[in-house]
Amino acid sequence: MIHTSDLQIIVSGYSRISQALYNFLIEKSLSVTKFDTTVNSNSTIKADLIFIFCSDNQEEKVNMLRSLKPYLKKNGIITVNLDSVNLHDLQDATQLEVLGLNLSFPKQKSLFMEIISTKTNSNDQIDFLTEFGSKVLEKDPYRVKNGISARAFMLAAMTREAFYLVSNGYASVESVDRACRNDAGYYMPFTGNYLYMDLMGTVAYAFVMKDLNPELSNCSELPSWFVDKVSAGKTGMRATVGLYSYEEGDFEKWEDVLEDFSGEINALIEKNIQHYERRLNHE
Repeated sequence: MIHTSDLQIIVSGYSRISQALYNFLIEKSLSVTKFDTTVNSNSTIKADLIFIFCSDNQEEKVNMLRSLKPYLKKNGIITVNLDSVNLHDLQDATQLEVLGLNLSFPKQKSLFMEIISTKTNSNDQIDFLTEFGSKVLEKDPYRVKNGISARAFMLAAMTREAFYLVSNGYASVESVDRACRNDAGYYMPFTGNYLYMDLMGTVAYAFVMKDLNPELSNCSELPSWFVDKVSAGKTGMRATVGLYSYEEGDFEKWEDVLEDFSGEINALIEKNIQHYERRLNHE
């Protein structure tokens, strides 16, 4: 049972998620400090929980973990966001039992929370963070082992296939987006991959994937046309051009749309949420 009145929490990092998490914890009346080691260098605080959110750069993550290590209580929990960086490498570099933690905070309406661990991490800390995510952050936490982000790997695989289809002339950027939105976009919030296979019949996937697997992309480099866009400063909505073209003010409009949409999707997910663990008998 979590006693939040006893917790001392530090949130560190410059990302929008770190600020959103800090604001959310303040609204919950928790004892939380927004921490920048250049500002708080004389602080004597000792935290039970430290959340770090920064860019996906191993050196930066190691430096932030080392900087915040003195502010962690004995047996306290320290986490950092992970995408391509492996948790094993961070643990080896810092000698900390750091956990990976990925959150999505579009106005606190997303249930997404990914907890990443290795064999080094204690089950007690993983259990505590899971309960904290469920009871305090109002998330639907899931756990991933062996130091990698399942979310990042799955999204990267889908993006790689999207690059392949466009680069080889099978589909346009806009067609790929519509294929995702108008098919997977309907069932993914409800089922996920495995439950959808059960719903459709696993035998169909056994036959389809047997033939399709050898045809899927295994490219190890980004396509040149995409690299050229990034190099030319075509970096997305903020720049008013990316894979699509935009007008000034579109970014702010889309942020409002995302906030409304995420709330509506979250309500549908909670209405129809599947309690996967209760159904699982896979060995």
